[in-house]
Amino acid sequence: MKKIIISGSLIVAVAALMTGATMAFFNDTETSAGNVLTAGSIDLRVDSFGATRNGVSVQESSWFPAVDLTKEKFFNFGDVKPGDYFGRNLSLHVDSNPAWVCLLARNVEDDGNGLTDPEQEANDPSDGNGEGEVAENLHMLAWLDSDANGTHQLNEPFLVDSFFDVFTELAMPIHDSTTGAPLDPSIPIELLQMDLCGGAHIVNPNTGAVSCNGNNMGNKAQGDSLKADLVLYAEQYRNNPNFKCADVALNPQL
Repeated sequence: MKKIIISGSLIVAVAALMTGATMAFFNDTETSAGNVLTAGSIDLRVDSFGATRNGVSVQESSWFPAVDLTKEKFFNFGDVKPGDYFGRNLSLHVDSNPAWVCLLARNVEDDGNGLTDPEQEANDPSDGNGEGEVAENLHMLAWLDSDANGTHQLNEPFLVDSFFDVFTELAMPIHDSTTGAPLDPSIPIELLQMDLCGGAHIVNPNTGAVSCNGNNMGNKAQGDSLKADLVLYAEQYRNNPNFKCADVALNPQL
């Protein structure tokens, strides 16, 4: 009887041990460590091979390498007369995402600076701030210069053909949904050519060559001045397929 009791006690002890044990199941763990989301960036930079006046290179008008614009002027010309023409090329570079790009004009000031005798004889009706006649006597043409030679070819469509009030409300699509593909970071050089004429440009229909005729620039513009901020604006291409430069609304003081 004593042996039976002891054996029963052992059975109970074993049962208690089995009941308190934790069951082990097959398992596996995979960890993706250090997850990071970094906002993309767009940095538009510009360089230029230089400017020309009446076909002659202007000294110290180029800058290299491409920079974020600070003091660089696209056009800076005094003593403008009928028939004078001015050229500026720009090479655009964008890091590190494809982008739409526009050329905009802001803070346009077309001022009269006192009435000269010829202006009065031409019946110039007004003078003072905002009363100049330079803008309405300049003609601007701009195009992507595919062969980078500074001259216009028939296969290079004009991005801007602006005569009356040049620069006013300028919203030139260099790259937007109306022109096709965006500016790509992988493109080393893309040359934008801009030409101004004191008068009106004439485009040869057979060759595409551009010349300047100053006949329509009259005495009302004598002594007046035109100033403007020319703004290159870049906006992301991805998820933005319908972008148009005409829709850009910048702070007018930029």
